[in-house]
Amino acid sequence: MPCERSTACSAPSRHGGLQATTLHRRRRRVRGRPFFPCTGHRAGQRELLRPLLPLTFEVPLNDPYAPLPDRDLVRLALRDEAAFEALVKRHAAGIHRLAASLVGPGAADDVVQEVLISLHRSLKTFRGEAQFSTWLHRVTLNVCYGALKARPTVPLEGQPEPHAPHDPARSGEQAQVRERLAAALAQLPRDQREAIALRELSGLDYAEIAQVTGAELGTVKSRIARARTALRAWLTNAGVTP
Repeated sequence: MPCERSTACSAPSRHGGLQATTLHRRRRRVRGRPFFPCTGHRAGQRELLRPLLPLTFEVPLNDPYAPLPDRDLVRLALRDEAAFEALVKRHAAGIHRLAASLVGPGAADDVVQEVLISLHRSLKTFRGEAQFSTWLHRVTLNVCYGALKARPTVPLEGQPEPHAPHDPARSGEQAQVRERLAAALAQLPRDQREAIALRELSGLDYAEIAQVTGAELGTVKSRIARARTALRAWLTNAGVTP
């Protein structure tokens, strides 16, 4: 499972008392590590979706909370704003990738902001019966589907791209690949798109995906296998080499 340390957009201080400085300063973006530092067969699978989300993120240095497992960090975050910020940094990249795959890259920032507002309000309800990342991805899915239900139908591939550093030599080609990948994802049934996004973009294992989605383990594996097959076929027909 990839180990990114990321940041996200901010929730204003009027939302549950969350300080604006906690999240708004995440708008400053710097280059970080690749999202998919994998090799071999798994690298090929993740590479299939990698160009869809050309995000940049901050890499925190000397994080005093880094040694803490999620369960302990959550307990601290209930009473310590710095711990909450560390929790956000730890998981923001994963929830942003998931949101972008479901609502489109251009709408993902707003969804992540709503997720973080919800997280700040409802963190006290986390009982530790599942892993925190599993619980947070379930929250993210709920916010994503709420956002999709509330807006007019817009094709995923029609969503505007988030701002990214301009590279004239590659921007045109990358934009085309992202458009086709987004279009390919949009063709998948919701359950398959959800499952493959949780696996390949958020890095959850099959058991965690089963917990998040409420599906049987065998069903999760089947959905992901069908999604991979469909994506490769769609992209091949579109002239993109998976």
